[in-house]
Amino acid sequence: MEYFVRGLIIALAISGCTPPNDDADARFQIVYEVHAPSASSLPFLAGSSEALGSWRPDGVEFLSSGDDVFRAHFHSDSAQLECKLTLGTWESEALDDEGYLRDNRVLNIVSDTLIVDTVRAWNDGTASSRAYGQVTGRVEELGEVEIEGLLPRKVWAWSPEDGREVFAVLLMHDGRNLFDPALSNFGVDWGVDEVATGLLEEEMAFAVLGVDCTDDRFTDYSWTDAGRSYVMWLATKGIAMARAQFNCAEGVQFYVAGSSMGGLISLIALDQHPEAFDGAICMSPAFAYKDFDHSEVLSARGLHFAHLPVWIDNGTVGLEADLQPGIERMSTLLAEEGACFTTTIFDGARHFEADWGQRFHEALKWVVEQNCARHS
Repeated sequence: MEYFVRGLIIALAISGCTPPNDDADARFQIVYEVHAPSASSLPFLAGSSEALGSWRPDGVEFLSSGDDVFRAHFHSDSAQLECKLTLGTWESEALDDEGYLRDNRVLNIVSDTLIVDTVRAWNDGTASSRAYGQVTGRVEELGEVEIEGLLPRKVWAWSPEDGREVFAVLLMHDGRNLFDPALSNFGVDWGVDEVATGLLEEEMAFAVLGVDCTDDRFTDYSWTDAGRSYVMWLATKGIAMARAQFNCAEGVQFYVAGSSMGGLISLIALDQHPEAFDGAICMSPAFAYKDFDHSEVLSARGLHFAHLPVWIDNGTVGLEADLQPGIERMSTLLAEEGACFTTTIFDGARHFEADWGQRFHEALKWVVEQNCARHS
């Protein structure tokens, strides 16, 4: 899997040559100027902060400055923000010079800033994201599975091409985003297939069962009846499917892994079924968001997985910063309960498949190699 950021944003400090204000609480004025000769209506700026509308497609409206130039203004603290340009809907995103949907732009805000950009074309509903990477190894689509009370969903399986025994199996969420960039939501997959292939050279043979999400992703991956039904299926029929599909060694271990809401449901799966799973990988987990905090749930119920390894990580850009307080509260609780876990922060990492894929090798090795002392 390879990932490239295309396009150019020119960031100029409005304050000239004066050094950036290093006060983290300062509010900076940001002016985003775009030359858009083909815009059929006023453009909008959508982005990862509240000032940019928290990813509403019509977050901040541009105003015309004449000669096909538009300007939008907003304020921000020192931060790394992600953003996109639209004509007010996600069906009318800005396109790159080759006709693909543009990648998220990362703005590093450290002072009053002018951003100068050019958009020559907009999506008319037919454009797609650019696909980065390829499929490596043997990936099979196993069809749709039925889970009681939930929408049906597809399942994919990755295993070593030579059919060798596997000593670990990963059950992962958001299956469409794991192996094939052509199937993924944003044209970029995790590259789990490349990571798995590389680990074969380190004598770490494992397989992956990728279970897709549905339109009910939020409730399926939350502390809800739907979420508990989903993890029950993973712990029973999902593991049975994996045993039937893969050449599993005696004593094979099963891990559950995901990102964002998938990180939350991975921890829920481990807590609800510690007899079925041997550990969890929770990348950029949405442990707390808005009025929900899963650390409060676990604090009231008690931990059932303190003897099992849990990898937790997060980035620092955009939504990652919003999720960090909940991750810190969860980490504090796990430490107080003597859980076997690690929390790692990756500076500059975004809430994005390519970023999760870049650190997946490290996460998987850590979980598999842990020898957590079992609690009585």
